[in-house]
Amino acid sequence: MIYLRPHHLLCTQGYSGKGYNDAFTEGMTRIVEQLRHGEDDEVTIVYHCDMICENCPEKLGFDLCEDQDKVKRYDNAVISNFNIEQKRYHYREIIQEIDSKMTPELFESICGDCCWYPISACRERIALADQKLKYKNVDTPEKDMTAHIISNADTTALGTVGTNRSSCRFLNPRQITNDSTR
Repeated sequence: MIYLRPHHLLCTQGYSGKGYNDAFTEGMTRIVEQLRHGEDDEVTIVYHCDMICENCPEKLGFDLCEDQDKVKRYDNAVISNFNIEQKRYHYREIIQEIDSKMTPELFESICGDCCWYPISACRERIALADQKLKYKNVDTPEKDMTAHIISNADTTALGTVGTNRSSCRFLNPRQITNDSTR
């Protein structure tokens, strides 16, 4: 059983192999791989630190983070926008439900000031997921689909790297340049 806080339902979709440090990245990769490819996709949503938080260098205690207000704001936005409760879900089903309601504007309002936003695959995997379906019949090779969508998307709605984003203080430069697209 995997335990996730609400906003990590978004993070696990956008994760692309980058992390605060090696321990965090290894733990996150293990969890994401199990959720994306494992046979048992059952998760329990908790309103406090979860299994992803365990190796986070910003975790200060059971339900305490250096960026506590920001983390709780992300959780509360996911809870209210997608009616997420503290209970068990099948990961793939809850992700489909979130994706069916997600818009680029909503994604920006929830995750726009996240320090991972400009360097992860979140925008492509979450905010533009519904647009990928619209472009399915376009004569664009699948591997070029995301670039095609981004070039044709309303970039105002998607947002840009802004000055109000928090910085990830413990970023490992080797992880940032990692091309992995897990």
